[in-house]
Amino acid sequence: MAQTSRKVRIWIVITSIWFLLATVFAVYLAYHLMDDEPSYFDIGGLHIFFILNMPLVIGWSIWWKDPGLLKDVDNFLAGSGSKDESIDRLRIMLSDGLHLLSKPVNTELEFKKWKTDDKNWISAVYRELKRGFNESLAESFQSVESSLELDLVSSFNSEHNTRQLILNKRLNILINIIKESI
Repeated sequence: MAQTSRKVRIWIVITSIWFLLATVFAVYLAYHLMDDEPSYFDIGGLHIFFILNMPLVIGWSIWWKDPGLLKDVDNFLAGSGSKDESIDRLRIMLSDGLHLLSKPVNTELEFKKWKTDDKNWISAVYRELKRGFNESLAESFQSVESSLELDLVSSFNSEHNTRQLILNKRLNILINIIKESI
């Protein structure tokens, strides 16, 4: 079974509660109105039920056709989908990546920490590109490989050298993305 995100689960709970409350209200109203004028308002509660739940029906049917819509709506409401804000966050990440590239590594323990920082940085930039731009751009950023074999003076070992070259390519890609988005 596929995992659902926390926001989707919260949305499901809220809409389910809305549906139940609308049902209780419609039933109460139908019985209340039936006591007053049974000939005209017998189905008044049913009308109220449909009116109160129409946004849910429309929302669920749209979401069923495009599950990514909830994420887009969430980004729109939160303002986090704004490209300007995303570019600002990417600039900060670019600075972090440049700092990581020039960070000195002299021991195996420092190298393990550097690798962890590198992976975390790549994941953060990937998420931001996916959220602020699109998934294909994020994938092109993440799937970079080194085809150039240069020995960098600042490298701790050959793996660090290769990872630095790949990080350098990613930084260049990120710089181009930021330039093209301005």
